Amino acid sequence: MPRAAIQAWGPLALRATRLLYEYPVYQQDRQPDVPQPGCLRERGRELGHEAVRVNARHPDRQDELQAIVRSSPWLMRALHAARDLGLPQWCIGAGALRNRVWDHLHGHTEPSRLADVDLVYFDPEEPPGMEARHQAALVRACPDLPWELTNQAHVHLWFESCFGHAVAPLRSLQDAVASWPEFATAVAVCLEADDTPTVIAPYGLDDLFA
Repeated sequence: MPRAAIQAWGPLALRATRLLYEYPVYQQDRQPDVPQPGCLRERGRELGHEAVRVNARHPDRQDELQAIVRSSPWLMRALHAARDLGLPQWCIGAGALRNRVWDHLHGHTEPSRLADVDLVYFDPEEPPGMEARHQAALVRACPDLPWELTNQAHVHLWFESCFGHAVAPLRSLQDAVASWPEFATAVAVCLEADDTPTVIAPYGLDDLFA
């Protein structure tokens, strides 16, 4: 979870975020491991996770979400820029994706103003501080977008200093998305080599499309 996003919500949201980070998302029942798309692979191995299982419950909405993503020029530019970084696991989600879907559902032709574009990734082997280098590359590629980039594998290293409360290390990108405070924003997409958007939706897509 990006620090700036949490801090902007105020005291009540910070309390909710602390409770959600304590929720045992790591203890959910899991399906057997299945081959994962390229943008969700850890270095050298494939990951088993909830994304495919949850998406299968809403095949029509998953297809609709993919179509909405493809129809958005700014979002596709952002996804291409993110993919070009070559991160082992990554996705764009939260408020930027929610706003794109809701703009579509309400027939808005002009995109809503973006507070930020949350690009999150999971790389426990990366030295701390590399986010700034990645963010600089994103700004060069798409200087008009308000990027917010976070290595979710390092959240536990700074969370206590920001919020006075320690959290356990996250285990994967999918666990990170599952920890986000709202079901409608706990949805993300990454882009495969053939430009197919892969959807990560630990709680399904009902709230997003409600």
